[in-house]
Amino acid sequence: HFSTFALFTVPIAPEPKPTQSSGGGGGGGGGGGGPSVSPEPPISYEEKGSLMTDSNGIMARSVVISATDGVGSLFVPSGVKALDANGNPLSEISIRPLASDKMPAVPAGAVFMFAGYVYEAGPEGATFDPAITLTFDIPEDVWNTLDLNGRQLVVKWYNKQTGQWEDVPTTV
Repeated sequence: HFSTFALFTVPIAPEPKPTQSSGGGGGGGGGGGGPSVSPEPPISYEEKGSLMTDSNGIMARSVVISATDGVGSLFVPSGVKALDANGNPLSEISIRPLASDKMPAVPAGAVFMFAGYVYEAGPEGATFDPAITLTFDIPEDVWNTLDLNGRQLVVKWYNKQTGQWEDVPTTV
């Protein structure tokens, strides 16, 4: 079983007007001593990848799983708790492109429009704490064909229980 994620465009919402500004907070923090140690680079897989987790599901090493189209990828950093639908340590995850005619339909009258990329990620029901990163690395030639005039890109997840496309926090 898989979860479905897709890239859509939505109208850009007007900027909220600031109401009242309140005082700022402090900052700070000194640096620690000792030598700087670079973390190990993530292990890379295509379409399906093994996760190195301990008995509590904590990732020992970062992993990147790339879809075969080279656009979609999942990044699971070390230290993340990765569990399957039953709460057991997760052993592998996958991401693969889905043909647009196989994706759940966009409801009639929706303000969002499909932007050309849809993926199945699995296993369904897997949880990550903190959240992992789904990336769409859109080729420049495709990016230049997107009609983003007055619109922005968002990622949505298809909730099979409700039959609705739901927003996923998105950064462009």
